[in-house]
Amino acid sequence: MGTVVDYFGNHVETIQAPVDGTVMMVNQMPAIKDGQSVMAIGVEQSE
Repeated sequence: MGTVVDYFGNHVETIQAPVDGTVMMVNQMPAIKDGQSVMAIGVEQSE
């Protein structure tokens, strides 16, 4: 889904989605705090 970099552009972490789904929201903030949402994923439920 994305890559986390520090203020100097150094790679910190690669983020992968925990489930398959559709990206519903992306946090556009240039810097976020630990534990803050980066994206929201919509998952289709079976009936």
